[in-house]
Amino acid sequence: MGSETDSHSVSPNNFVLVFHKLTNKLTFGINNYSPRRFRQLLDYLQLRGIDLSNLQLTFDDAYEHLYHQLPPLMEWYGFKPFVFVPTAFIGKDNHWDFSHRLSAERHLNAEQITSLSKRGVQFGSHGHRHIDLTRLNDSDCRLELTRSKQLLEQILGRTVDQISYPFGRINDLVTKLARESGYVTGFTTQFPIDSDNSMTRGRYPVYAFDIPKMVRSKMHPGPSQRVQRMGASLISCLARGTNLYQKYGQADQSDD
Repeated sequence: MGSETDSHSVSPNNFVLVFHKLTNKLTFGINNYSPRRFRQLLDYLQLRGIDLSNLQLTFDDAYEHLYHQLPPLMEWYGFKPFVFVPTAFIGKDNHWDFSHRLSAERHLNAEQITSLSKRGVQFGSHGHRHIDLTRLNDSDCRLELTRSKQLLEQILGRTVDQISYPFGRINDLVTKLARESGYVTGFTTQFPIDSDNSMTRGRYPVYAFDIPKMVRSKMHPGPSQRVQRMGASLISCLARGTNLYQKYGQADQSDD
């Protein structure tokens, strides 16, 4: 494996948006933003004076449909997205998520990751088994961090040094172990705050109910941003339902 480092790491001066699903398929939950709406959003932001070169688009969970949806969007708008991969589920269904019982979604396989990488998509870790790292002990957390990093590096042939923490959840131990494991940037799903550092970088989440005006207001201080910040915090709390689903053995968290 080479030691080439990602040359398109996320700048600390960029607005960072986080998406999950980008599909026309009927999905359950609030994390899908269809390709049509995604185009409308980028067109709207450009018309309102936001330079896409100052906008970093990130995608958590690395769903397979990104293999088909991202390349034409990248070609049209000229952006290079970051995709964060839960490596235990490469090429597998999303058994970690309770919604798979209603409508299973497959994750990118190794060949698709390699192909997208060659087309300019950047990849980072989303943990190994998509587990809330804050509920793990020291050794298990370190294993989740290092295993994911090593598997991605084997696939990509380059150093992987960015992580999006599963569920966006962190504590001092998680960020300490992430840094010790070789990550230089870590992302949450909380709005950015002044005290963020390289291992606790906030992002602006985009949900299915967000119209372009709402997304734009998230990135600018004011009353609307404060309201949406509170809403994002509430949604983050509701995501703990998946944590409980995993904790009590309902999800397939086995490691082949």
